Amino acid sequence: VRAFVRDISARRAQEERLAELAVTDALTGLPDRTVLLDRLSRGIAAVEVGQSCVSVLFVDVDRFKRVNDELGHDAGDQLLTSVAQRLRSAVRPTDTVARIGGDEFAVVCEDLVGPEAAAVVAERILAALAAPLPLGRHQHRVGVSVGVATAHDPGVRPEARVRDADQAMYRSKNNGRNLVHTNNGRAELVEEVQPRRPICRLADDLDIGRILEDKPDPTPEDRLILDQQNANLRAGHQRHLADVTVR
Repeated sequence: VRAFVRDISARRAQEERLAELAVTDALTGLPDRTVLLDRLSRGIAAVEVGQSCVSVLFVDVDRFKRVNDELGHDAGDQLLTSVAQRLRSAVRPTDTVARIGGDEFAVVCEDLVGPEAAAVVAERILAALAAPLPLGRHQHRVGVSVGVATAHDPGVRPEARVRDADQAMYRSKNNGRNLVHTNNGRAELVEEVQPRRPICRLADDLDIGRILEDKPDPTPEDRLILDQQNANLRAGHQRHLADVTVR
């Protein structure tokens, strides 16, 4: 009787790696929506009523289309990669950060003591992304709109919580961006938990303007953008003077 023994550990490792890549975002290295739902399902199943909960935070990068349109898709990709890194640094090691698609991300926070803990995480995310992000040789400011939905009951469907967080995120965006809203699944009970901070408009104009001004051979399109940025800055300065006068 002859026995043939073959080491298949390398093949298994390769199969596991391929399976991991199938649910990993190629640009940022973050898990995708499939992994997010799996982690959320696990967190919901482990909820102990009255003692713990699980939250999902839906995060959308404000004015991302503007970066793509004015600075190009390579700059947009670099920005998304930086946002992913900031998100990872803002949450707990046990939390799951995923890229849903485009400029949308989500975070699953398991085993929380209450929804207030999710609000703290959301505020840390806002703070992490309030600082300028590297973009080539320059820095660029972005804001994010965040929606939070919390599951207190193990019978909740994970897709429903993701939808609730998505709806809350759009309320943040529609109410001025750079906000956090929570949603308990009923549209009339959406609470703003982070006051608005005036981040983006003038800072964006300044940062994009500096990038274009430094180009050795600006195109006619670049000059049009610079003219518009200057107009925006003048309008913003006039609004600021009006606000000071009113106060």
